[in-house]
Amino acid sequence: MSSRKLFTGAYRYRLKRFYSNYSAPPSYFRQGSPPQTFDEIKQGNANNRGGSKFKEYAKSLAFLSISAALIYVLVDLREQLARAKKQLILVKKNQKEMIIQMQHYKKKMAMSAMKSTQKDTLIEGKMQMHIALLRKQLKENGIDPVSIDKALKEFEDKVRMSTTSTSVKLWVPGDSELKALIPDPYEYGK
Repeated sequence: MSSRKLFTGAYRYRLKRFYSNYSAPPSYFRQGSPPQTFDEIKQGNANNRGGSKFKEYAKSLAFLSISAALIYVLVDLREQLARAKKQLILVKKNQKEMIIQMQHYKKKMAMSAMKSTQKDTLIEGKMQMHIALLRKQLKENGIDPVSIDKALKEFEDKVRMSTTSTSVKLWVPGDSELKALIPDPYEYGK
């Protein structure tokens, strides 16, 4: 029994010695103590008011910086929107002016085409009147005028045409005696 007491005594001595060197038993927690409870954390925060004031100041400063940045961005976007609206108004105004100019140009071109057609029609009418007077003169002198079919055949055989983007010209190539007898249509434009 005494050996058992000795063993128990030696064992107690070792345990006492082991735990007297360490303040706490081995733990999985880093600090060697269990985590704090909610009440302990709350009580610790009440004691650390100096650090808390700095945190509050830093948060306030961060919120103020973010607010200033957002205000700057919003003001910049508002200015960009105002510039875009002005530019849109200017574009619409220019577009209206261009439409009015195009309408005036179309009217001018239509009037020019009508005047040109009117002028050509008057020249044709005057030439027709001249041909009619010449036919009358021939008939009064007992000469039969050339038939329309013969005149068209002569036209197809002897008259050439050149076309450009702005005009069409007719002419008689070579040395034909008809060349001197063909009147200039612009003589009838008087």
